[in-house]
Amino acid sequence: MLEKEKNLALYELIKSGESDTLEFKASMLEPTPSVRTKPNETNNENLERQFKGMKETLKNEVVTTISAFMNSAGGILLVGVQDDGSVYGLENDFKVAGRSKDWDAWLQQLASLIKEKIGTEFFSYVKVERLGMIIRQLLR
Repeated sequence: MLEKEKNLALYELIKSGESDTLEFKASMLEPTPSVRTKPNETNNENLERQFKGMKETLKNEVVTTISAFMNSAGGILLVGVQDDGSVYGLENDFKVAGRSKDWDAWLQQLASLIKEKIGTEFFSYVKVERLGMIIRQLLR
């Protein structure tokens, strides 16, 4: 019962929308299909460059949000939730996260980003929980 209550509380949190202490990011590693390509562009090399740039932007946005929370009162970053509050999930991120293509590989990517961009000594201040898959199932 406790797990269900925790999930319902998270669902209510998502419904409340973004704020100074709550931020949503649809993805950390893989652009969502809606922003991945623009239909009027035909230059494959240009598309690949833009796609690579989008991936870097996603990573930077996650790290910037974490850094901002560390420099303020703190906050909650929900990766796998779109700006409108719809749950996107992390399945596409898992597909590109690493050899094992799962939660552990994704978490290693996040840890590497924090250590590289913010500093190794700050990683211990970040608490990471896997909740996206549970919430996605709850919302269906």
